[in-house]
Amino acid sequence: MGGPAVGADAAMKKRRHSLQEAPALSPKADAAILRLARLLGRQMAREQFEAQLERERQGQEPEDSSD
Repeated sequence: MGGPAVGADAAMKKRRHSLQEAPALSPKADAAILRLARLLGRQMAREQFEAQLERERQGQEPEDSSD
């Protein structure tokens, strides 16, 4: 019923992989990941552009996206 055991936190940290310890990817997997990243980026840009167009149609000020 209590929280995790004291040693559990240390064990979790040991199991985490750093970027340097990541397994090597095949060229096909690497290409697929890059393709997905490009598609996601394009989708996000498209949605942002469409939202901007809609705001302009409604006569609203552009949203500040400098987060």
